[in-house]
Amino acid sequence: MRREPAASVAANGAMPPYLRQALTHLDVCSVMYGLAQWMEAVYGLSTEQAA
Repeated sequence: MRREPAASVAANGAMPPYLRQALTHLDVCSVMYGLAQWMEAVYGLSTEQAA
């Protein structure tokens, strides 16, 4: 029995390149911001040390 994937890769091909780039940029910025916040909270680092 073959199951369909939850997210179709073909749907990304229909997305305009500028939108795909904007979403990728948003993802990267979110991860970097979240990583700095996590390091500040867990390790007690200052803003300068976490960045």
